[in-house]
Amino acid sequence: MKLDSPEFRSLFTPQLNTLSNLFKKNNYELRVDLVCYGRRAEVQYTTDWQLDANRRDLTINSLFLDLDGNVIDYFGGIGDIEKRRVAFVGNAVQRIQEDYLRILRYFRFFGRISESTQHDAETLKAIKENSQGLAGISAERIWTELKRIVVGRMADHVSSFFIVLQALNFWCDTMEVRGTIHHKKAVGAIPLKKPYIGF
Repeated sequence: MKLDSPEFRSLFTPQLNTLSNLFKKNNYELRVDLVCYGRRAEVQYTTDWQLDANRRDLTINSLFLDLDGNVIDYFGGIGDIEKRRVAFVGNAVQRIQEDYLRILRYFRFFGRISESTQHDAETLKAIKENSQGLAGISAERIWTELKRIVVGRMADHVSSFFIVLQALNFWCDTMEVRGTIHHKKAVGAIPLKKPYIGF
């Protein structure tokens, strides 16, 4: 459903006009990604919340709130929040291949909410096998995620995983080619520490 359509506008009474304007201002839409090109996709609009939830990266990012204040949770996101667990929606490989930046988003949210340093083995396998896809992501998008990761409470643990999984090797090589060897040395100098235990 398009937000600026008669169908959408009919949902709102004058008392809810402020909410209607909020929706329009923030451009909330339910959609299905037909074909993904990383950050961009060919889309089709829908009225089915579950179809929209299917395209989300993480279960904790696939929650919806209806107009009555009820949380709609198709993939166990609430349970994952309660367990402080980060998991991809559905098949991790498919989610990652839709947009390789999701690898870094996984680690950012892991560092933000996880209580332990344990990762799902299949998730790590999917990340390692697809990390070369980050080479096609713009430096600006990668840097935006990395900045958020390094200020997280598990920054040293996550940084160690980048090294173990060789998840950023492509980026270091790219920076060296561009002549910024300093950055390659800085990333390569991150020590391999024991898994982060503190909070």
